Amino acid sequence: DDALYTDYAIAKLLGLEDEFNPLIKKAKEQGIFTEDMLELISDIPFGYLHDFKFPAPFILNRIPAPLI
Repeated sequence: DDALYTDYAIAKLLGLEDEFNPLIKKAKEQGIFTEDMLELISDIPFGYLHDFKFPAPFILNRIPAPLI
C-alpha cells in the first residue's frame, strides 16, 4: 500500500541494487525509507528475475536531481 516500498520490492525482484535506484537511494539518505519496515509477501525470492535487461543508465541520469 506504499509506492516507495512497491518500487523497492520490484527492484529487488529484478536484482537492481539500491545504489542504482535513485528514488530508493535518496529516500534512504533522507531517512524516509528503511528495509526493516517492509513486509514482503511473495513466494518469489529477491533477484529471481536475474536476466532482466535494464535500460541504459544515461536515461536515469537525464532526470533532474530535484525530481529525484
